[in-house]
Amino acid sequence: IYFLKKRTGEPVAAEEKKFERPAKEKKPDVPKQTEKPVMGLTTERNFVVSNAVDAILAPPKRSGAPQQAMTQKKDYGKTPGYLRKIKDEVSKERTLRDDLAAASATDPFNNKMRLLTEAEKRSLLAGLKLKWEQLNKAYQSLTFSMDTVTKVGRKEQQEAELEKLEKAMARISNKKCIFVYDDIGDNFASVGITGRNPKDAAAL
Repeated sequence: IYFLKKRTGEPVAAEEKKFERPAKEKKPDVPKQTEKPVMGLTTERNFVVSNAVDAILAPPKRSGAPQQAMTQKKDYGKTPGYLRKIKDEVSKERTLRDDLAAASATDPFNNKMRLLTEAEKRSLLAGLKLKWEQLNKAYQSLTFSMDTVTKVGRKEQQEAELEKLEKAMARISNKKCIFVYDDIGDNFASVGITGRNPKDAAAL
């Protein structure tokens, strides 16, 4: 068995030295209050000409690996893939449009449908407006007290009808072309609509 002497296992401190700051890390002194900055320095150098001469005399920059010529690429002279995709989509849309046009020409549905004339459109709007004024007059004549369920229900019903008429008038006013369909089969006689036949409407 071995025993260590007292204080032999403790670390030994390095020898103390005077700290000296390296000269390269020393910052310049702060200018004094009495010192004035140098002002008014000018130069006769033409920087435009100097920069142009430097650019002309500078050696050319080396690019990376030499690029392959366009004529040597595999896809040179071929239609890009995205253009072929667009052409296929346009061709499919054109085929679908032609098929729909051919089917609609023989469909008996088109014989019962025609374009609404401008005069009929104005007449329809005038009728809706007249109906809205009558309904609005009845709505304004309602009592302020809504003490019964019947009064509340009548008020809500008239409000819904007024909103429906306003939407219908706005929709008809914003649409340039409106088609009507003869679902009764009386050539629109029951609703008082007359005008162009389906062939004339299709010609538009």
